[in-house]
Amino acid sequence: MLSKLSKYVLAILIGVSALLSFSSLSVKAESPTKTAYVNISKGTLAARSGAGEKFKTIGSFKKGAKIQVYSQTKNGWTETRYNQKQAFVATKYIKVKNPTVSYMMDKTKIYTYNSKGKSYTHVYTGKYSGDWDVWKVNRDNIYLVFENDKGLYTGYPESEYYIDLTYPIKIRGSWYQGYEDEGKTRYTSTNKSVSTAAGVFKNCIEIKSDNGYVSYYAKNVGLVKTKFNGNTVSELTSLKKK
Repeated sequence: MLSKLSKYVLAILIGVSALLSFSSLSVKAESPTKTAYVNISKGTLAARSGAGEKFKTIGSFKKGAKIQVYSQTKNGWTETRYNQKQAFVATKYIKVKNPTVSYMMDKTKIYTYNSKGKSYTHVYTGKYSGDWDVWKVNRDNIYLVFENDKGLYTGYPESEYYIDLTYPIKIRGSWYQGYEDEGKTRYTSTNKSVSTAAGVFKNCIEIKSDNGYVSYYAKNVGLVKTKFNGNTVSELTSLKKK
């Protein structure tokens, strides 16, 4: 498994190539999903065995039924589950539930972080496996970011993901992010003013982990600063348009 130090100092700041050489990462689980609701004017929505009308109908969903979105195809089909089995529905007949407030990184911006005197630039480059945002670090290494109504996640291609934040945000609400020897992480504030070289970010959320890490996230910006035992280990130094 990876320690929290490895995640923040290696993955977020210097890229993920070093991480991918590890043979023992956190336990891999099925990718997080988005919640959606069937939005059909009349009748029911067919659940099919494949992504297309030619595939067999294996069931149906009523109007307003809640489903989980696992992936979406370019030809207008959404992968979900029916009776715990893979199924596909027409995307045009569902409505995805999105978080009311987002802490995702802004895909239109270029991020620069500093750690121990070194700078690392992060640029959005596209999508991976449907809904994961792909970010490239210093033009070489990549990591993935995903957000749904349940939380914010960081991951790596064909590998694990970690739960950075859980939604809805509740003070003292706790969760396991997925890093070795971390213990639980907790929300400790939702209105912190955080000064960085990139500027002052107001109304940031503050999260604290049992192992001494404190991180700050700004709305529609993402991670702006991380401290360990009171000392800054990463900080956003520049945020500019592409």
